[in-house]
Amino acid sequence: MTKSFFGAMLALSILSLFTCQDVFAKEWTIEERQEQLMQDVNSAQKSSQLTVKEARGLRSRLAAVAKKKAKMKTKIKNEQLTAEDKTELETSLNEISVDIKRLQLEKRTETKTDDAKSKSEESKSETKKEDKKDGTGVKDKIKNLFRKGD
Repeated sequence: MTKSFFGAMLALSILSLFTCQDVFAKEWTIEERQEQLMQDVNSAQKSSQLTVKEARGLRSRLAAVAKKKAKMKTKIKNEQLTAEDKTELETSLNEISVDIKRLQLEKRTETKTDDAKSKSEESKSETKKEDKKDGTGVKDKIKNLFRKGD
């Protein structure tokens, strides 16, 4: 009985993997992507992950995509974008999206690098303070180390 029970559970598990709709990614429209990217730029600027200049440039590029889309729609009678038009707009939005993430990541690594540099500088200044306290410099300490070995 346990073998048939586990077999049934395994079959149900496998079946649920193929019927689960939440696994598939959401299909975004061009308008939804434009809105989401604008929100990403705004929140990244607020959290200092983007500078004002970077955010302004990204907003300008998003506006250019919106103008391009409007121009494409006016050329068509039913205002439905062709597959080629959609691909062109999606490519532009992909480039903007990548640039948003790249700029945010650059800020993160700059912050970590700056933190590491400041810690290193603090350590160096503490060493200098210690040298001044006991009256010996780094060179004197190194010489003393070699003398002890002789």
